Amino acid sequence: MIKIAFYLDPLTDQTGCLRVIPSSHWPVDSYASALSKQISKSQELWGIEGTEIPAIAFETQPGDVVGFNHNIRHSAFGGDTRRWMFTMNCCQRYPEDRLEQLCNSISDSARFWVERGYGEAMIRTADEKRMRHLEQKLANDGHLAELSRQARLNMTELARG
Repeated sequence: MIKIAFYLDPLTDQTGCLRVIPSSHWPVDSYASALSKQISKSQELWGIEGTEIPAIAFETQPGDVVGFNHNIRHSAFGGDTRRWMFTMNCCQRYPEDRLEQLCNSISDSARFWVERGYGEAMIRTADEKRMRHLEQKLANDGHLAELSRQARLNMTELARG
């Protein structure tokens, strides 16, 4: 999966730019998986803030486009609620033997409190050609509504990125 982000504000490591942990996108890297679960507790576990975790900061100017493997551990710190950015997540069709990986990826959307893999307008306006690109995710997102409901109960606000 590839994530493409473009920004309408200048962003630095202090004002909400994208930060990534190099090589953390490898699915066999159990270190990266464990690390991503511990980062939100960095103060408690390691006595440091998230901004102090070693990462590469991609500072941007308005109009810059950044593309990266969506699975890389990434975050942004110090951004203001008025920070403007747009993102697109793109992926190829999953082979049948990797549908569990697709379902896990879909599950990650629960933190945004979404209940389907695509929004109502995207589905409603899809012609046959576009629906071909949407159908696999829609056929495998049946668990997302319940995960989203649970997230709403356990989170004070939805995730921002």
